[in-house]
Amino acid sequence: MKKVLVFLLILFTMIGISAQGEKEQEALVERAAEIRSQAAVQPAADPETDVEPAGLYEDGIYFAMEDGFSGSGWKYVVTLEVSNGNIVSADWNGVHIKAGRDKKTVSKAGDYGMVARGGAISEWDVQAEAAEAYLLKTQDPTAINYTTDAGNTDDIAGVTIHVVEFFSLAEKALAAGPVGRGPYTDGHYYAEEDSFSGSGWKYFVDMTVVNGYIAAVNWNGANASAGPLKKEVSKSGAYGMVARGGAISEWDVQAEAAEAYLLETQDPTAINYTSDAGNTDDIAGVTIHVVEFFSLAEKALEAGPQEIGPYADGLYHAEEAAFGRTGWRYVVDLTVNNGRIVAASWNGAHRDSGTDKKTRSKDGEYGMVARGGAISEWDVQAKAAEAFLLDTQDPTAVNYTTDAGNTDDIAGVTIHVVEFFSLAEKALAQGPVPYGPYKNGYFQAEGEYSSNGWKSVVDLTVIGGRIAAVKFDDVNLDGESKTVQAAEGKYGMVERGGAQSSWDVQADLAETYLLQQQALDVDVDAIAGVSITISDHFALAAKALGL
Repeated sequence: MKKVLVFLLILFTMIGISAQGEKEQEALVERAAEIRSQAAVQPAADPETDVEPAGLYEDGIYFAMEDGFSGSGWKYVVTLEVSNGNIVSADWNGVHIKAGRDKKTVSKAGDYGMVARGGAISEWDVQAEAAEAYLLKTQDPTAINYTTDAGNTDDIAGVTIHVVEFFSLAEKALAAGPVGRGPYTDGHYYAEEDSFSGSGWKYFVDMTVVNGYIAAVNWNGANASAGPLKKEVSKSGAYGMVARGGAISEWDVQAEAAEAYLLETQDPTAINYTSDAGNTDDIAGVTIHVVEFFSLAEKALEAGPQEIGPYADGLYHAEEAAFGRTGWRYVVDLTVNNGRIVAASWNGAHRDSGTDKKTRSKDGEYGMVARGGAISEWDVQAKAAEAFLLDTQDPTAVNYTTDAGNTDDIAGVTIHVVEFFSLAEKALAQGPVPYGPYKNGYFQAEGEYSSNGWKSVVDLTVIGGRIAAVKFDDVNLDGESKTVQAAEGKYGMVERGGAQSSWDVQADLAETYLLQQQALDVDVDAIAGVSITISDHFALAAKALGL
């Protein structure tokens, strides 16, 4: 405005010069010079009072996200803020199908690894911020040129990632109009059931909130055996809800439909139940009870955002190196999801195979109460130790009161627990491992009697998908064990046959080899120190396991 006044004064002065006589011209010119001099010393424009030109867009918060998750597990979201018609902030982020940390957080922590593992010039978050800055500069999400079908561009220096998702979502958000911020605080949310059900499953829910809206949600279940999660079991066909139960679709399909419903409604209480079990008619194609999901989602939102756990997702396993003097060897399996231990299993396998320790305890065969006067059976106390670890999330957060490894930290537990926590610590230190290929349980198989009156027998104990104990033996027509005869020196393979070691010693070497290799299709001649015929036992082991 001040510049306009100066211009008008100068203009009027010049008009006056042309209209007046020569004597007055000098005075008018001097006056014009004075006005220009005064304008030159005026203070600079104040950005707090001078109003920038209004932009094209309605003021408010804009938000858009992709319809589904990509094959990599990520789904992009964009948040824009418009003030005085101009885009003043832009946030391009991603949420994962497992509903853990957002993509920028993962990238900034170095866990996305685009530089270290992919050789990129900079991490994803850095390049995403460059794309955001470009939009703030152009104020137009369509003002971008793509050089590949994947949506890369040369318009933004230092950006090699494909950016079409960002600019397309920004365009979508602006076209939809302001939506404001959602009702929830941004972050990661989590809730789980208090205990495992009779079927062995315990449900949990993870959610990621961006711009106040639930952008990702994951309903899953952990098993008491600390094996694969329920969605993975269902996707593999092993859960068998269709094949064995006649359901219209598998559990994972119906769970994802329930998740999609929550993403649409943004309210875990906006669901109507048609049965006491928690079924609903609100979600097409869903016949499973969903009350566990919506109740846990509500619980998680009420609790507020939570930190992601410190562990890498996956399955963990550790076992003692040898069987103890009582014949038992302990095994620990853990399941980690979004950095948190969601299942822990402490069990034991016996040197002579047979059912696992938890099963024997539950069946009353271990007899810790009846014969030992304990306050509760071994499996009950083992579960209490597992629950303590799930609560503390730290296998070192236990105090021992005896050299044997007892503790007062866990109510109702009198057994020594050092084996459990030490193995849990060992498993976490080793990192995730593939789940074993075998079905958990106790398996037996036997062959036919040979011409010499012996037949081969095999017993196997499988825990955590791995062979935890195996017993190779032969029995004769009188039911006598070759292992026992050899151990007592009655078989005479060394004394009479000149063998390098007795039959029971060589059978034990073969058993150890199987426990180490976890493979049944092996060259038995390659087992050091074993000259006895053992191939029948490996074949029977495969038969027992249904292979």
